Amino acid sequence: EGGISLIWPTREEIRLSNYGYQMGGCIPGSVKNVWEEPAKSALAPMYCRYAAPAADSRPEIEKNPWGRGRAMPHIKTYVRHVGNDIAWMFLSSFNLSGAAWGKLEKKDSQLYLMSYEMGVLLLPSLLPTAAQCASGTFFSCTDPPSSRMQQCERVESADVSGAAAARLKMVAGNYKVKRQAQIRAGVLALPLPYCLPPLRYRPEDLPWAWDAEMPVKDSQNCRKQLVDGKLMLVQEQ
Repeated sequence: EGGISLIWPTREEIRLSNYGYQMGGCIPGSVKNVWEEPAKSALAPMYCRYAAPAADSRPEIEKNPWGRGRAMPHIKTYVRHVGNDIAWMFLSSFNLSGAAWGKLEKKDSQLYLMSYEMGVLLLPSLLPTAAQCASGTFFSCTDPPSSRMQQCERVESADVSGAAAARLKMVAGNYKVKRQAQIRAGVLALPLPYCLPPLRYRPEDLPWAWDAEMPVKDSQNCRKQLVDGKLMLVQEQ
């Protein structure tokens, strides 16, 4: 009902990030794909900032929930949410590209994928209960299978009720969250590096593009400018 929000750092956010324009290398969007037609008309209404600007009226903890507002992301997350509550979340490594998602070929008779990548889907229905989380026995990568089964049987047979027996509810958390206390209350706080709901671009915001000239100096005293016909990162002395 609320539509799609596309969190894509602005040029200003990249410029002021920890390593300036250099950090934009992990966000490989070209001007053609992010800000020229026909992409512009489709994407502009969806664009949201990675972090809220300093002038935003929300508390700092809401604007920058994990203190990573100046650490530009390479993460790809897909989230359905209502406010701060999360219905499902998908974390993966593939870009929003034809190579990753596929292209129709041969008169739309086949779908061609150039790469296959793994992702992790989080659903409340697949999560453990608060009691299982508190016991620390619901999953292990190191314990032998027989040990895991015995531990899980003990947890499942325990007398639990209320929040402890219910599946966890997923919410977007922040670095001040007391995770164990929330889990006991039946809530799993996910460490999303951006705020929910996302903040739409301001009129002056432009989406980051790796092949755009950046005449304004970044946090490392660098500019992106043409040198002998090539776009170069130039640091001023």
